[in-house]
Amino acid sequence: MNIYQTLWDKDENKFSVSRRLDNREFDNPDADILLDEQIRANGKPDTDLAKNPLFKSVNKEKLQTDINLKFIKLLNNYIVNFKDREEYLPEEITEINEFIEAIRPTKVWEEAIYYIESELKYSIKDKLQETLFNIWCNLYTNWYNNNRIDYCSGFEHVFVGEGKLEKNPIIDGYHNWIKFLLDEKTGRVNYQGYNYGINGGSDYDGPSQPNIITLKMMWDLFDLNGNKIATLFKSRGGFFVGTSPECDFAMGTIAYFEHLAGRLVDDKREVSINKGRYDLILRRNVNQDQTLGQAIRSFFPVYRGEDIVEFILKNRFDGFDRNLLVNLAGGVDAQFVGTLQEKGVTEIYFHDEDWKLSFENWKE
Repeated sequence: MNIYQTLWDKDENKFSVSRRLDNREFDNPDADILLDEQIRANGKPDTDLAKNPLFKSVNKEKLQTDINLKFIKLLNNYIVNFKDREEYLPEEITEINEFIEAIRPTKVWEEAIYYIESELKYSIKDKLQETLFNIWCNLYTNWYNNNRIDYCSGFEHVFVGEGKLEKNPIIDGYHNWIKFLLDEKTGRVNYQGYNYGINGGSDYDGPSQPNIITLKMMWDLFDLNGNKIATLFKSRGGFFVGTSPECDFAMGTIAYFEHLAGRLVDDKREVSINKGRYDLILRRNVNQDQTLGQAIRSFFPVYRGEDIVEFILKNRFDGFDRNLLVNLAGGVDAQFVGTLQEKGVTEIYFHDEDWKLSFENWKE
């Protein structure tokens, strides 16, 4: 079962997204979000090659749902500087609980709870409020590499972003499209171009998937009086685009429990969603003794290119470059073969190898 695709399909509040085609026209001009990736980023912090905002337009009415508004309320509950002391006010605790209560009855969370309990064997339904608060919002001290950082939370890192205001200020976390949209509209973030770098490909020219962005960005921080106190830089970060807060929250929560269950390798979960391949990265906090803790430290997607089946179908008459079919030999399984056979594919040839993969005699 591909639970991540299931969550995506069940996400009733997601936004449709369209990117620009090579002719600069939008694939679907009526989509809820028109995403303008524009140009590949230059690596220097002070070089901005993208002259326009990332979000060309967004359906404002869809942003006004009850869940979205409750989610947006949470975004100003945190202090960006990771060294500053943080604690929740009573009204902020209430806002968190109201958000969790709002997402609980959604179809996305019905699927998430069922999967976590039936497949991963963790009981969370009767204590969902407490569980989600503890793994996402509870403040903890992180001891990664024996470096102490106080007042951490997964929610702040993933959905809000943190700032390291040192000699060269940088952005830590910040993996949410709604937060980026709001900051972009108020002039707080500057999109500087896309930066995918798939398979080490410096010449990679952007994805065919509109629901993901990997980007270079700057983030301006202001004090309570509106004075700019720092500009933070991130050379490469990213997030899903168009997903609802409840879907992002559900995917991260499932990845967390899969991590507990030992199903992630090097904090990574390889998945296919909407004909795209992703590594979902889930990191847990680190205790003082360097064991893993019980909270989320980070969660974000890394785009790895088209789904291998889609790639093969597009190129089936031209042969294949072995370098592009990453991990194909290790990734051939019954579902993979069955999907291709349904499409009428019987053999895969490689340009640089004197052999072919034939499905006729293939055995699992």
